[in-house]
Amino acid sequence: MCIAANRNLQVANCPDLEVNDLEAVWAQVHTRHHNPVYICSVYRPPDKGLDYIELLRQPLEVLHRRHPQKPPLIIIGGDLNYPLINRSTLTSGDSAGDTFLDILDDFHLQQFVSTLTRHGDSTSSILDLVLSSYPSSIDKVDNGREFSDHCLVLFHVLLVPAATQSRTRKIFLYNKGDYDQLRATLSDFCCTFFNSSPEANSVDAN
Repeated sequence: MCIAANRNLQVANCPDLEVNDLEAVWAQVHTRHHNPVYICSVYRPPDKGLDYIELLRQPLEVLHRRHPQKPPLIIIGGDLNYPLINRSTLTSGDSAGDTFLDILDDFHLQQFVSTLTRHGDSTSSILDLVLSSYPSSIDKVDNGREFSDHCLVLFHVLLVPAATQSRTRKIFLYNKGDYDQLRATLSDFCCTFFNSSPEANSVDAN
C-alpha cells in the first residue's frame, strides 16, 4: 500500500494511525483553511474475516478523539473485496460485510463508487471503494482504464490544499566573481592572522 503526493503539497505521514496486521497507510494533507484531511489507502485480502476489518476502527476512533469539536475529514480508498454488499440497500450477504457496513455507519462514512471495478470471466463486481466522512468533498467519481484485473477509480476532492512555501536561496555565479578582490582579501587575512599570532613570530633559541 502507498500514497503518492505532489511535493508542492503540505503532506505528512501518520504512523500513529497505522495498525499492525491491517494493510493500510495514512497521510494528513493540510488545506488553506487549516483543516486537515486524513487520507487512507487500505487493502482487505478476500480471505480475511470480520476480525480483519474491525482493525479499521482503531485509527478512526483515534481521529474522532483528536477532533472532539468537529468530526474529522476522512477519505478512504482501496480494494476492500466485498462483492456481496448491495450498494442500493446497504445490506450484505455475510458477517464480514455486515461488520464493514457497521463501521461505515458508526463513523458516518459514505461510499461513492457505483460502477463495476473488477471484471472477471464470469462475474463483475464493485471491489474498489471510495469513502468519505464529508460527502460534499467528493465529486466526479468515475472508473478509468483497467489496471491488471481492476479499473482505476478516479475522483475529485473539492478542497484547496495548502502549498509548501518555497525557500529563497542565494546562488553564486562563478563567471560573475571578482577574483582580484578575493585574492587581495585572502592576502590581507593571512598577514593579519600570522602577525597576531605570537608563535609565528617566536624564534627557537635551540
